[in-house]
Amino acid sequence: MKRFMLAITCLGLTFQTVAQDYYDTTQPSPRKRTGLSVTGFSGGMMELSRVKGNSLLTAGGGGAALFNKRFFVGGFGQRTLNPATVRANNQAYNLHFTTGGLWAGYLSKPGRLLTFQVDTRLGWTRTGVSNTTSSANERFYVYSGFMATPTAGVQINVAPFARINLSGGYRFATNVDVPFSNMPGSSPERLGNADFNGAVGSISVIFGSF
Repeated sequence: MKRFMLAITCLGLTFQTVAQDYYDTTQPSPRKRTGLSVTGFSGGMMELSRVKGNSLLTAGGGGAALFNKRFFVGGFGQRTLNPATVRANNQAYNLHFTTGGLWAGYLSKPGRLLTFQVDTRLGWTRTGVSNTTSSANERFYVYSGFMATPTAGVQINVAPFARINLSGGYRFATNVDVPFSNMPGSSPERLGNADFNGAVGSISVIFGSF
């Protein structure tokens, strides 16, 4: 997960570094080009959601290439800050959640103080299950399915190189199958798609060339 996050951050910084020159300097007075411009950004995010009716706080980051200051495509990664505690067969378990994949979106009015943003994150998810008294190396991990999280929100222009994004959306899960049978005090119960579906809210701080 650390390697994935490092790669995503480097992706955003690379796009910032190699962004195209937006001016034609062959003319007596520089003029803006009318073709494609490519810039980029990267940053961190925190997200609050629910799993099986319990709150789950995750943190991570991402980076993307920004085309004509409106469309962006890149990647993201997130992991649990605090586990969601669920009960199965009268036994309490902690759920640890990591996900990563594709991040794409659209900005309505770049350069304004407030910009409307819509985006979608698509990624595979890995869920760790442990007893509430277990250490991290005693978790049982399972690849638990595919997540699609469309969101909408506002991007706040706080500096020429920095933005704060506040957004809300909904997480859709598919192919989720997280059993509790491999844990001490095993239970035949398991988590499915409906346990991971639900509303999400997030805040992110991003830096780059907008």
